[in-house]
Amino acid sequence: MKAENLLPNNRPRIGEILIRRGLVTQAVVREALTEQKASGQKLGAILVRLQRVAQEDVNAALHEQSGLKVVDLDTTSPSPEVIHLVPLETMRRFQTAPLGFERGQLVLVSANPLNFEALDSVRYYLRGHRLEVRACTPSKFARFFALHFDRQSVLDDIKERADDLRQTIRLLEEDSAAKAPVAPEHRDLAALSEQSPIIALCSYITYRLIGKNRD
Repeated sequence: MKAENLLPNNRPRIGEILIRRGLVTQAVVREALTEQKASGQKLGAILVRLQRVAQEDVNAALHEQSGLKVVDLDTTSPSPEVIHLVPLETMRRFQTAPLGFERGQLVLVSANPLNFEALDSVRYYLRGHRLEVRACTPSKFARFFALHFDRQSVLDDIKERADDLRQTIRLLEEDSAAKAPVAPEHRDLAALSEQSPIIALCSYITYRLIGKNRD
């Protein structure tokens, strides 16, 4: 099933939505429609160019036009089990990420929910899941992605490195022939993975700063 089939129908006009929301007047929409006949541009693009509305207002109207639910990402967090389903670079490029499972469906949030090529690129990694697409603004997606996905990649790197170091320490301690003590900074970094994610992140940043000062 193509991504466009994930989106509902029954679309009102963009101008009607913007008027109902109190963002423009009927006179402004008529002016933009007149220019649209001459230029062939989309109504939303004309209104943005004329500085009658902001691009995010047009995006929100497009989301409503398509019947999409809009997610406030400032008050939403992804479920831990979906964070690693899609590669970071793919999510960053297409501004689309999984949120979690609801009623047997995997919910995707996207700042480009009408970009079907982008949605299909993300869906490639989610084969086997029934999907529901929800919309968000680009600015909120950027904050959401940085907070939940970029940070998680740092924490995963800390844990991976700490696991490797703990294994090395264990082997050294088991080797009765080893005379040199284990470097204190290795023990410090290995201990990071035992902490909670927030504390681990703060500790890792402090550890790196101290290391640079030593250099």
